[in-house]
Amino acid sequence: MNENIFNVKRSLLIILIFFINLTAISILSPSEELTYTSLKIINVFHILYLLIFFHLVIFKWKGTWKDLGFYTENLRHDIKCVFYFIFGFGGIILFIMAISFIFFKINILPELVDYNLPIKDYKYMILYFFTTIFSAVLVEELVFRHIIYRSLRNKLNVFLSILITSFIFASLHLVSGLNLIIPMTGGILFAILYEMTGNLIAPVIMHAAGNLALTLISVFYRINTL
Repeated sequence: MNENIFNVKRSLLIILIFFINLTAISILSPSEELTYTSLKIINVFHILYLLIFFHLVIFKWKGTWKDLGFYTENLRHDIKCVFYFIFGFGGIILFIMAISFIFFKINILPELVDYNLPIKDYKYMILYFFTTIFSAVLVEELVFRHIIYRSLRNKLNVFLSILITSFIFASLHLVSGLNLIIPMTGGILFAILYEMTGNLIAPVIMHAAGNLALTLISVFYRINTL
């Protein structure tokens, strides 16, 4: 990989465009309820961001697909690592849920459920799955792991780089106390996986699997309560 493809100036540009993207989404879709229109707006801006990202790296900065963080070398090994981490992540979440309930009488599971998920609206659900499993995952992994984490890693040690990146990642997802635990845990594991493999494919797959699991929890809950 060309180590100079993402210098400080270019990394800051990518991050700035990302936050402009988020601001545009929040302005055009200010409602807290995730409607079908909101999902369409989110995906338009996600795809626009990805196109800008790819254009800058491939055409303007003369990079390659490897400069986007995707490698096919050692792919079998990297995917094995993903499965190990998926089972590990699931175990950690179950452990956190058990500790929270046994010692603090707090049931985290209801907080993972989207009680308003319209599972009978098939157009909505298709777009919802596309967003949570593909477009949002790809954008977030490119920004948080490939750009922010790697930039920090060039200046700081592994521990601080993982901690800072994961806190930013979690803060942009959920800002309330206990709710911060799940995305923070996910962010830490995604960063560790990226550090171990050096391949963005690995955290992308794990992130998508985590989002899929959370979505299915909501779907099964809604099915059983209809």
